[in-house]
This record gives sequence, C-alpha cells and structure tokens, in this order.
Amino acid sequence: MQKTDVDDDVADILVFAGRADNWFDIYKTLELVEEWVGRAHHLQKLLGKSYEDYKTMKATAKLLSTCQNIQATNTNNNIGG
Repeated sequence: MQKTDVDDDVADILVFAGRADNWFDIYKTLELVEEWVGRAHHLQKLLGKSYEDYKTMKATAKLLSTCQNIQATNTNNNIGG
C-alpha cells in the first residue's frame, strides 16, 4: 500500500467519523477502520477484550442504519399519498 492510499483511507475515516451524527456514518466509519487495519481479525488482535464491545457497536449501527433507511423510505412513499 502506498502512502497516498493510506492518506486517502485515513481521510475517508476522518470524514465519516467527523460527521457521524447518524448510524450510517458510524457503521461506514467502522467498515473503513476494518479495511484500514486489514479486516476484522486484525482489529480483534488490536482491541483484545474490547473487541466484543466493538462487534456490538457495529451490529447496532448496522441495524439502526437499516431501520433509518426503512423509515425514510416509508416517509417518502407516504408523501402526497
């Protein structure tokens, strides 16, 4: 991996983390972190016992992001109807 690739990855992580006021951005940040460190198994080694908390946070973010998308879709479908 070249330095510019790493810089781009870190920049993406910081963008999503910096604006993470919704579950999608939180989930996207976690995905980018996993990619940056080399997938979840490397992250597990880095986090140690805290990895279980990380997995719970990621699962929660994915679930709530999906719920927000469904709610937005339902709201948009009900407009004018």
